[in-house]
Amino acid sequence: MSHPRELLDKIEESYDLNSFEDEIFTFMLRCLNRFKNKLPSSMKQELEIANEFRLGNVSEAELELAKQRVWAFIAKNKEQIGKQKESLLRALIFTLYPKIESDSDAFEWVDWFIEFSNASKSMEIFQCQLIEEIFAEQLKSA
Repeated sequence: MSHPRELLDKIEESYDLNSFEDEIFTFMLRCLNRFKNKLPSSMKQELEIANEFRLGNVSEAELELAKQRVWAFIAKNKEQIGKQKESLLRALIFTLYPKIESDSDAFEWVDWFIEFSNASKSMEIFQCQLIEEIFAEQLKSA
């Protein structure tokens, strides 16, 4: 498979991705952790908060504040950071929600994340490898 979306489509044929919210957040965080050096220095702490939330070490309120800081950073620095860094920051925002928003489904959520995260630096090969690792059991039986 050449694109992570194709792997997700394959999983969706047999499973409801909404049942794999933890795995989706794991996927997103591992993508961003690999490329965190592309984030503006002041935003790396927000990625750390997202990681810590998944480990149960920070509260939803702290996660929400981190999300607000990223949005504020984008608004304040939009002209200076450029489209690629803005897209990567928007990908980061997906990890700063406690769960997938109720008006989205998991496939749509991860699809938008993939699009934003790849705008800065294509990581499709890495994303495919991650999906194959994280969803190995589902892909085997899909």
